Amino acid sequence: MTEKIPYTAPRYDESAFNCPFCKMNRAIRGIVGNIELGSSYYDDKFPELRAEFVLANPPFNAEWEPSRLNDKDPRLKYGTPPSSNANFMWIQHFIHYLASNGMAGFVMANGALAVGDREREIRKKIIENDLVDIITACPAKLFYNVALPVSLWFITENKKMEGLEKGLAKLYLLIPEKFTN
Repeated sequence: MTEKIPYTAPRYDESAFNCPFCKMNRAIRGIVGNIELGSSYYDDKFPELRAEFVLANPPFNAEWEPSRLNDKDPRLKYGTPPSSNANFMWIQHFIHYLASNGMAGFVMANGALAVGDREREIRKKIIENDLVDIITACPAKLFYNVALPVSLWFITENKKMEGLEKGLAKLYLLIPEKFTN
């Protein structure tokens, strides 16, 4: 693989740890790529990137500073989320980087499914643009390091190309009979 593999730390204070850790991880697996140090929110190192696949586990419910972005930031196509919660910044960030036939899969706090105000409008626009393929609501403690319930989102840029049903977003609930952590 000779293409860049983008990685930017979500916060500057974590960058000093995350970047070397990611480089080590890449080297162990024999992956060739370019890892850039910076902030995914405010310092886009890969503005021209369009990926066929995006897989992510962003920090949930994080505060951020929308005022630090350019008013015409192309990642905020569906609206600017409030500074109190960056979940829909992340979702739009992932959508922005999809190629015309790209697919994204990411973990998100369940709150993103029902939050109102600006986030509701952003979610509505994403659904109206037929980007959501499926969302699976999962129980609390599904992951060892996250106690709250999460949802798995799958976004498809071009459902016709992928052979998926257009206009049909699905929501599934994952409810195990007995779940212990």
